[in-house]
Amino acid sequence: MRLWKTGLTGLLAAALIPGVVAAQSGNGGLLDILFSPFKQMAEDLSNVLIEVLTKTPKLYPNPSIELIHQLTLTVAVASSGLILVAVGIYYITGTYLGVTYQQARLILPRLMIGLAFAAVSLPLLQMGVELSNVLVEAFRPTDPFSVQELAGLTSGLVLVWFINAWLLLALVVLFLLRIVYLFFVAAISPLIALAWSFPNTRPYAESFIAGWFTLLAVAPLDVLVLRFSLVMQSGFDSLNLEPVSDWIIGVAAFTLMLWIPRQLWAVSQSLVSKSTGIAGSAQSSWRDKGPGGSSGGGGSGGAGGDDTLTDEELQRLRRNQRRRDRGNR
Repeated sequence: MRLWKTGLTGLLAAALIPGVVAAQSGNGGLLDILFSPFKQMAEDLSNVLIEVLTKTPKLYPNPSIELIHQLTLTVAVASSGLILVAVGIYYITGTYLGVTYQQARLILPRLMIGLAFAAVSLPLLQMGVELSNVLVEAFRPTDPFSVQELAGLTSGLVLVWFINAWLLLALVVLFLLRIVYLFFVAAISPLIALAWSFPNTRPYAESFIAGWFTLLAVAPLDVLVLRFSLVMQSGFDSLNLEPVSDWIIGVAAFTLMLWIPRQLWAVSQSLVSKSTGIAGSAQSSWRDKGPGGSSGGGGSGGAGGDDTLTDEELQRLRRNQRRRDRGNR
């Protein structure tokens, strides 16, 4: 059995080692045949990446998005009839639901602003898309073939074909997801505006809003990374570090293009969480102090309490002082 395994290992080594040498030199060896599909996939994906990275389709006019937007706008306007009931509930039980009276008074003005924005949200959001496209065109690489060279497709290193093929696939999926997310949030923007007007649902609406603007900014930044990497590649060419520099810079560039969206998304969501935490702290502080400004712990002017007294406590102290004055007389 051991002799059979040793012989099989030797045969595989004899078959693969010449293939490795031939593949690295581009002579059509075994590994060249095995990994050629990844090279073809990387070539196709490099062209697709340029399309999805450098052009965000129109939100407006767009019949598909307008259809969903009209539906969600109808639902949002119909739901606004329940706002008066909700505001009354907040006024009565707001402190038990973690909502201050100041926040309850802001619901109706925010609702009016949200519905006004929802009615014209698609043209306004399209302005942001056009600004993103303008920045992308300003940073766009001028030579598409340089992207394939950056991916190491002109070299004979089959491992580079394999790695960059998967990196390019991840980038294409990321930017297709970006387009779908931008379209979806624009289509449901009336519901997001409705959620933004309520204190308890506002953090969820702000999360969608922050995500939309984050993904809008991803394309210009990633195109700038791609342009910068191509400039670095030409700089390395003058240092006679070919062919290693091409695929090393390519792997680093594609990895950075995946890292930047993750970094921006994490920062945007952490800012939303931080603002929500600050608002929650302010609500908790208001509930602790109470309407009169004293500590809610029941102690005033004594141990464990705030030195500020409520009007009721001041009146009680004055009555006690008058009783003592009459007794002394």
